[in-house]
Amino acid sequence: TAAIPFDRETQETYIFNVIAKDQGSPPRSSMAQVIVTIQDINDQAPEFNQTLYTFPVEENDMEERVIGIVQAHDNDKYPYNVFSYYIQPSGSMLEMFSIDEDTGEFCTKMALDREVAASYSVIVLAKDRGNPPQVGSTTVLVQVGDLNDSPPKFDFPSDTNNTVHVSIRAGIGHVVTRIRSHDMDSGNNAKVNYYIMSGNDLGFFGLDNNLDIISLN
Repeated sequence: TAAIPFDRETQETYIFNVIAKDQGSPPRSSMAQVIVTIQDINDQAPEFNQTLYTFPVEENDMEERVIGIVQAHDNDKYPYNVFSYYIQPSGSMLEMFSIDEDTGEFCTKMALDREVAASYSVIVLAKDRGNPPQVGSTTVLVQVGDLNDSPPKFDFPSDTNNTVHVSIRAGIGHVVTRIRSHDMDSGNNAKVNYYIMSGNDLGFFGLDNNLDIISLN
């Protein structure tokens, strides 16, 4: 009988000798070798190679594109160390992403728009073939790269508010107005420069792109 519980993942095989000895005079004995092999049970949950995977993808990229791979492992033996991968249902994640349950290839199912969301956090599960199965999880962070696909929009002047009043006594350098706009892109794609395209043939007005102001020359 066993005096202690065994853990196959710590040691799988034990080898020792057993001696049988009679009570004669002189006593006689014989020896046999015993090999104990610890059978596996499904006591190890899958562990992913990373607790966080970060996969970049460009916005408006093609659908059905593999953007990364997740992988899990555990110390059990076959078939308990074979996994199926799943995305944990949450909101619209299953409409946007998919995963190959055998290989762990993580895919987009639709083009992503960074102006809608710059990143997505997706929970991925690995389930082994035990009964009941053991389950492990990890997080996939999908970061959507920016394309310059959003034009700047004026806050002022606008179609409904485009008039300013200047005193006839205003001198050179007087600030006529400050221009305000916004762009849904990010980084350099959101930086805006202004230009006077028409109506300033006599050069009465100057434009400062550092201060976003129009002033009198």
